[in-house]
Amino acid sequence: MKSAIPLLLIATFLISIPVSVSSQASSMREEEIGTVRLRGSAPCLDTRVRRELDSFVSRLAALDSGRVIKIEANASWGASREERVRNSLLLALEAHRYLRTRLRSGLNLYIAAASSREAEKITFIRVVSFPDSFATTHVSTVGNRQP
Repeated sequence: MKSAIPLLLIATFLISIPVSVSSQASSMREEEIGTVRLRGSAPCLDTRVRRELDSFVSRLAALDSGRVIKIEANASWGASREERVRNSLLLALEAHRYLRTRLRSGLNLYIAAASSREAEKITFIRVVSFPDSFATTHVSTVGNRQP
């Protein structure tokens, strides 16, 4: 009977851990800033696309500097899947360059190609914010982190 009490305390503690972790995780979810759909197969950012990206800047500027921004693109032009992935990365890079000129340097911006196969016929640029889970240690950064 005396050994049952410590076991119950340990079991209660182990059950309470996932509850506290899941409540923290819900406050640190990804947040979609916005999506721009491109018309046709133009690989460059026209005036309409730049204007829509400009509408994201105020939301991005209001984010905490501890957030990571993913700029994801999907290009529908290209003869093969590999070519579409390359074109998607180039489109994301163009959006990255454009947004970088509009934002303060404290945010971490990353580019990605969209991985959704059903979206291959749609060309878009999506901007998503994530919590920086490596806020205390940046393993990919050499030296002091620049503000």
